[in-house]
Amino acid sequence: MAQTEALVILSGGQDSTTCAALATQQFDRIHGLTFDYQQRHRIELESAQAVAQKLELASHEIVSVGPILKSTSPLVSETPLAEYESAEALPGGIEATFIPGRNILFLTLAANRAARLGIKDMVLGVCETDFAGYWDCRQSFINAMGVALGEGMYGDGEAYRIHTPLISLTKAESVKLAQEALGDRFESVMELTHTCYAGVKGGCGKCHACILRDRGFQEAGVADPIWKYRGANRGSSGTEISEDRTYGDRAIEEAAHHRLEIWPNPSPNHDYIIHLEHPEFTALCPRSGYPDFGTIVCDYFPGQSVLELKAFKLYINSFRQQRISHETVVNQVADRLMAEVKPKALRIIGDFTRRGGVKTVITAYRGEDMSFPDYQPNLL
Repeated sequence: MAQTEALVILSGGQDSTTCAALATQQFDRIHGLTFDYQQRHRIELESAQAVAQKLELASHEIVSVGPILKSTSPLVSETPLAEYESAEALPGGIEATFIPGRNILFLTLAANRAARLGIKDMVLGVCETDFAGYWDCRQSFINAMGVALGEGMYGDGEAYRIHTPLISLTKAESVKLAQEALGDRFESVMELTHTCYAGVKGGCGKCHACILRDRGFQEAGVADPIWKYRGANRGSSGTEISEDRTYGDRAIEEAAHHRLEIWPNPSPNHDYIIHLEHPEFTALCPRSGYPDFGTIVCDYFPGQSVLELKAFKLYINSFRQQRISHETVVNQVADRLMAEVKPKALRIIGDFTRRGGVKTVITAYRGEDMSFPDYQPNLL
């Protein structure tokens, strides 16, 4: 008997994760699709990756569409994000975070990937009870898109089945449904999710998304697994989790999850090399938990942008509490800098301090084939 397959649009948030969990019960193989549209915070993409791995999806692709979606929404612009004290304080009408055309674009690309995989079932975590003026979160929109995509790709308006299992549920009902779908994995999966528009791990407790999520868990009588990451500020749930954090801790966390600060290249028409060294790298061995030390070297030929120095320093510092291998560090840094700074060519070197008498130097290249100067490893 042929295996059944579905494609889930996975943002890394509560709703899309719940939908992915439900889909794993209804289909044999689930493929996840996440979109990097230059949203203000990277933590969404990291959450989506973590959820996909935890749920053991058959595949997971992050599609980079660039800054194609233009809007005054604070999610893709410098517009300040509104804060609220309670659900009652939320304004009516269209929420300022609405990005016109976002779900139209996402569903179009999802249908393209589904066609390539031979899949007719797509799953989307939209919800009408969270409406907030999001016209693309209504069932009437989903129905119209399903017909248009089917007609455009197969000449059949019923070719695709777009599943929206949360469309009419309250947030509290969604929490209960997630508990049923995940069982004893509920906490370990939900703690990986991210909803906060401010990009704060554990949620800021003040933005529109946090207010609704907090209220849903409170009404369901369930402790949200992400609350343990929340600072001493009290969220709308009324739950306070005490955690002392210095300004340095906050800056490092922001560097880990927010987009790196970049500046315009003052000489974009000339090829030249920028050399950066961070000699105080530290992380934890993934096997023993003992600290690792080293120097991270970044050499790159800039394109249209250059990396702000403090942003580089704080980003490298963000590895200090991670259990991560040398190889993963070097390639992760290379991938992130290539994606966000977009240099013509990039070289990342991890020059690690000896451990057990063994010296490790790892080099990763990205971009065009350009010549870099020789590197002389340190003797430590």
